[in-house]
Amino acid sequence: MPMKFKKLHETATLEAGATIPRAFNYKTAFFVFIACLLIVGALVFLVIQLVTMNQITTTYAEAVPSVERDVIAMGEGEIVSMKVSYGDVITKGQELFEIIPLKESADQAKLDALQAKVEIERERLKLLKEGANLGGAILNDVQRRYNDAEAALKLAEADVKAEKANLTSVGMSVAIFVKGKQRELKEAQLRSDRARKYYLVAEENFNKAKEYYTGDVRLITLDKFTAAENELKIRELEKNFAEQQVEIYREAVEDAKEEGEARKDAQKNQIAKAESIRDVRKQALEAVRKEKESLGLREDGDESGRGALIRMQERLVRQAELELKKFRREKGYGVYRAPFTGKVGWIQRKQADTVGPGDFIMKLFSSEGMEIQARLEQNNAGRLAKGQEVDVKVNTEEGNKHIKGRIEAITNQFYTLRPDVRERVRIENPTAEMNLIVVRISLEGKEKEILYPGDPVTVTIYTTRTE
Repeated sequence: MPMKFKKLHETATLEAGATIPRAFNYKTAFFVFIACLLIVGALVFLVIQLVTMNQITTTYAEAVPSVERDVIAMGEGEIVSMKVSYGDVITKGQELFEIIPLKESADQAKLDALQAKVEIERERLKLLKEGANLGGAILNDVQRRYNDAEAALKLAEADVKAEKANLTSVGMSVAIFVKGKQRELKEAQLRSDRARKYYLVAEENFNKAKEYYTGDVRLITLDKFTAAENELKIRELEKNFAEQQVEIYREAVEDAKEEGEARKDAQKNQIAKAESIRDVRKQALEAVRKEKESLGLREDGDESGRGALIRMQERLVRQAELELKKFRREKGYGVYRAPFTGKVGWIQRKQADTVGPGDFIMKLFSSEGMEIQARLEQNNAGRLAKGQEVDVKVNTEEGNKHIKGRIEAITNQFYTLRPDVRERVRIENPTAEMNLIVVRISLEGKEKEILYPGDPVTVTIYTTRTE
């Protein structure tokens, strides 16, 4: 017969043999759900650990240049424009500053003369090409320069001859001087030998006087003994003084020889300089002679030689331009352009400043040969080795860029680009109290060109990959 049960104030009827389902336990289900979440979280954590346990990431890193250049003033002048500031990124060929000679200076006068010469030669070339008859004038100019070069060569040859004669004179005077010192040394040695001889006699007399005075039977008086003793002291002083004089004169002889050799070497250098000037002037004369021979036209301006005349004038223009360019380069006048792509590290001078030869103007750091310096905790040292692969992340305007790199060295020193000094500063063990080490990283691929000195980067080191 059917059975009746009460549940929540309701009556349920079950047929005979039917099973009674248990009520759903929400509390147990909640704990099961939490346990599942913990297990999943632990698994995720383990996976993350497995993925990252072979990586070390740090943002305490920056790009450091290995190529730098000091920009130094070559001549005396004024900075009329300064187009960069500290920390500016520069590209190769970019204008950085401009220097001109000081007004009313010798350099300014020479620069004006060279510029005027260029303009004159260019004007002559222009007139020749327009058909002007300048043959006679140019021939006269070439002849004048030939005569000047010939006269300059003769003077240079005379200078060489005079310097060689001076060498002979110096050699003779040195020999006389050394012989004089040697004679003085010989005389000092004779005086020393004589003083030593007198000392030995005085010593012998003193020994006898001492024996006679201190013996069992006194054979001489105290006065005679004292006189012998004083004589010995005097002779000893004379001997010592004479020996000192010998050493002084011996050193004087050596000094005279050294001085003589120095004078002869100096004179030989003068001869070499004179010969060098002579050779240069000889080459200049030969160049003008060839120019004169290659001209190939008469003073009346024969048209058959106009082509040769124009070619010669073109050479004169190029020569004048080269002289002007060389002078500017040697003195550092004109616009100074960046020799490479990189960054301005330090500027010592500003616009309107006056500079002289050797004055420091600025320091430039190149982007070529850039490396990364990363500082890591000391406890990572055992996981690092040279050759390990590195990922360098750079934040650019176009988003994050990645550059491949490798560990080059692990050290305790680093370089920093400080704005208050003129160069990179190497700091030994900079973070010993913080237990940090420094890792130097070389970069690979063209992507490294996006880096500039001082750029901050994020470094990830893969500690299980080595070369």
